[in-house]
Amino acid sequence: MTWLSNASIDELGNSLIKNYMGDHADNNFTVDIEGFVTEYLKLPILYHRFAEDDMSKVQLYFCAMDFA
Repeated sequence: MTWLSNASIDELGNSLIKNYMGDHADNNFTVDIEGFVTEYLKLPILYHRFAEDDMSKVQLYFCAMDFA
């Protein structure tokens, strides 16, 4: 597994967003995150409800995808 530095991750993210936004990338400060994920990355977004008053009991898990 290859680890990336924060700077490398930022550079990769900026490149992906600029590619997604095309001509609008240089003069727009907002990004349609849902559109980026579903249209550009072709990934589904799944929303789940959870009921818990004590947020310390809530754990979020993120799946990492290997595109190599």
